[in-house]
Amino acid sequence: LDDGGGHLILIIEPDLGLVRSLQEWTPVLRVWVQATSIGLDAFVDGQQMTAWANSLADGSPLEGAALTLYPGGVTGTTAANGLATLALLGGSDDASGYLIARHGGETAILPESTYWRGRGWQRQEPQDEYRWYVFDDRQMYRPGEEVHVKGWLRLLGMAKGGGDLELPGTSASVSYELFDARGNRLLEDRLNLNPLGGFDTSFTLPETMNLGSASLRFRLVGGRSGAGRQEHSHTIQVQEFRRPEF
Repeated sequence: LDDGGGHLILIIEPDLGLVRSLQEWTPVLRVWVQATSIGLDAFVDGQQMTAWANSLADGSPLEGAALTLYPGGVTGTTAANGLATLALLGGSDDASGYLIARHGGETAILPESTYWRGRGWQRQEPQDEYRWYVFDDRQMYRPGEEVHVKGWLRLLGMAKGGGDLELPGTSASVSYELFDARGNRLLEDRLNLNPLGGFDTSFTLPETMNLGSASLRFRLVGGRSGAGRQEHSHTIQVQEFRRPEF
């Protein structure tokens, strides 16, 4: 390594004669080793990357570090605070797999993922999504008891500078199904939303239903096309129990 810095691929192979006598395949260890004084980190959202370069010796920011995203070739240079902003490219074909920083004759490489298959850093357009708030009256019930459930829905704008909450509208409705702990569907119904985006319902649990965690699965009907989280799950416990007697 030049001046003690650089990158190596270390390959460790066992004695083939010994290994072949024990098993048919040959275990080989491959390790990537980098020796550098550059600390490199990255934070991403759906539009851009903020990269941070600092000295591993004392933690001070590195000004003037040249940054490059590969593939794609997007470049940038760190400011006095060690930060730089890089625009992400769109589409899986343009996804960047690693970030390279060069400073003072040294190089540091930051991969998007250390696993064999990574998605890469890529631009993702924000998608509005629904937010659910659902609760029940007791959390735990016995078979044959009545369950009361209420909830509200809001549409959250996810665009940059957004964050506004909208009502889903009274033309939309919510359907739900109840499944027991074994995955058996016990009942289903459909509820209209009130002007405040709320809904409520009550139902009686079957006397012979399986004990355990039962699941209420809600689905928005007539929501905005393309918006996320149009389904929601709420869990209740169904158990046999007796209240304490004194």
